[in-house]
Amino acid sequence: MLSAVMAVLSLSASAQSVTLYNNKTVTKTETMAELQKRLAKNDKAVEKKADKAATWIERGGIYYRMGVNNVYALYDKMPEEEAVKAVGQPEEAELVDINRVEYKKYNYPDKDLYFSSDGKLAMYIVKKYPVDGAIDTAFDCYVKANSLSPTPEEKNEINQYINYIVQAIRIDAANNLKLGNAERASKGFYKAYTYAAQPPMNYVDTTILFYAGVTALETENYADAENYLNQCLEMGYEDGGNIYNYLAICMSKLGQTDQMDELLSKGVERYPSNKELLEALIAVYNQQMKSPEEVLPLIRKAQAGDPNNYELYVQEGIVYSKMEKYPEAEASYNKALSLDPKNFVALYNLGFMYYEKGNSLARQVMGLDLNDAKGRQALKDESDEARKTSFDYMERAYQVDPTSFDVVQVLKEISFMFYGSEDAAVSSKYEPLYKKYQAEYDAMSE
Repeated sequence: MLSAVMAVLSLSASAQSVTLYNNKTVTKTETMAELQKRLAKNDKAVEKKADKAATWIERGGIYYRMGVNNVYALYDKMPEEEAVKAVGQPEEAELVDINRVEYKKYNYPDKDLYFSSDGKLAMYIVKKYPVDGAIDTAFDCYVKANSLSPTPEEKNEINQYINYIVQAIRIDAANNLKLGNAERASKGFYKAYTYAAQPPMNYVDTTILFYAGVTALETENYADAENYLNQCLEMGYEDGGNIYNYLAICMSKLGQTDQMDELLSKGVERYPSNKELLEALIAVYNQQMKSPEEVLPLIRKAQAGDPNNYELYVQEGIVYSKMEKYPEAEASYNKALSLDPKNFVALYNLGFMYYEKGNSLARQVMGLDLNDAKGRQALKDESDEARKTSFDYMERAYQVDPTSFDVVQVLKEISFMFYGSEDAAVSSKYEPLYKKYQAEYDAMSE
């Protein structure tokens, strides 16, 4: 589920990218030496005119250019030759595949440029900024300028450059997301959100905050993800109900499982057609040992809307198993296997159900009168048949996941029961199987 979300975010974020700084009319960038000279001059102005908005606007502009100087001349869909002319020849060039799209990657010491097949600049990543923290310092300068009663013209300039800063951070986050750097993307999205939300912009971009939350979830930073997504929810951004599911994942990982059913129930009530949300609620109800009478109506509703969803039949089988309605459970698991023949949970649960049945019948044999040979044999045959059926399902589960200790343990125990059977054919069949699974059990137990 989450990987699909990340793909959507990557496309959405990059689609919202705009020309990063000014536009393609940019023909000259100041050198760092020139910027340092300007900064030294501004230092003196700060000493004398620190109460003037213009002083801090000038300072913010210097730090802004320092922060982006190595990519300032670049713009979206810039022709390859023009980009190289602007930033110089790369150290090396290579073809790379990103989300099944081929790009030409130009490697520089401080950045990587990615060109699409038409030779136009698609994205870039800054690996080393000219001055660390310069963009953040620029933002602080503009906030300071805004607090000093700027003129309308100065106010417009402050807003314009803070917007440039926010866009720069957003684009960096979007490009990092597209390249799989979700941790950096999450931090960038959240910084862009906080910079835009405070004065003077006062723009609350819940979409960017949502991106920050989901990318934090992708990196298993559950505390931040929960914080960001809860903020979205409080502001009415629900992403068609998906945000309830993402928050439930955070709660599960943070040990807040007792609150999950209430959250998911609210989500299902608001978005009854959201299949993943309903499926998550069913799974939580099963985990919390809720009454089957509460769970089955939800499952039936979900099945009606999505009859080919094998997971819903697995969940139904779990509910019936808890109710000890084993024929109904078997029918549900078999329905799941008809839709997904390699479903491990259905195979294992069927195998375990027959394993328990065989053991139960064997205990009943022990309780019968020793003189009731016919009755004892009938129960033993039934027990053996259940165990053989269990073995068959467990072997299928083993084919799906040969690393499952629980599966290997059951296979070892059942094959041991038949190894040495009075029936030579049965004994010869299970002898090598017992040796195989005993060896694997021993290896896993070390």
